[in-house]
Amino acid sequence: MMVAHHSDDLVQITEATASDVLGIQNVMQASWQSVYADLLSEEHIARTLRRSFSEAALARSVNHAGATYLVAWVDGEIRGMCHYGSPLLDDCENRKALYSVYVHPDWWQQGIGTALLDVMEAHLRPQRVTDVFTYVDARNTLASTFFTRHGFVHLPDDDRDGELYLRKVL
Repeated sequence: MMVAHHSDDLVQITEATASDVLGIQNVMQASWQSVYADLLSEEHIARTLRRSFSEAALARSVNHAGATYLVAWVDGEIRGMCHYGSPLLDDCENRKALYSVYVHPDWWQQGIGTALLDVMEAHLRPQRVTDVFTYVDARNTLASTFFTRHGFVHLPDDDRDGELYLRKVL
């Protein structure tokens, strides 16, 4: 199990286990509801939360061998999460997909997202991973700004269906 501390030692990052699913679900749901409240209908948000962020779906995902979930702990509670792994339709071993980074809205701007990315990168570099990519909803300026600030570059030729393609060379 990987464990890392953020520079202020208030944030502890560990690899997620099945017992972390409810904490991960709480962070993802709160973040999604906050970010997308003005961008998507309540019905669309509720459907996505039921389908993609259900306890069963997250339990399967956390236990999937091809991916890693990191959780950020503050004061004994999960306040953030990061999910990354092998791209679904890509056979390049030196490239990984960053599926999601979520921080509970009450903890935004506290360095938790940065700490999660730092630990992910530290985990991937010894594996000779050369780059990480992610897709971000084009309307989600909070996320695209966050990733750009952390060295991801928007490559418009690879955008898809309203999502920006962002890549970082490690």
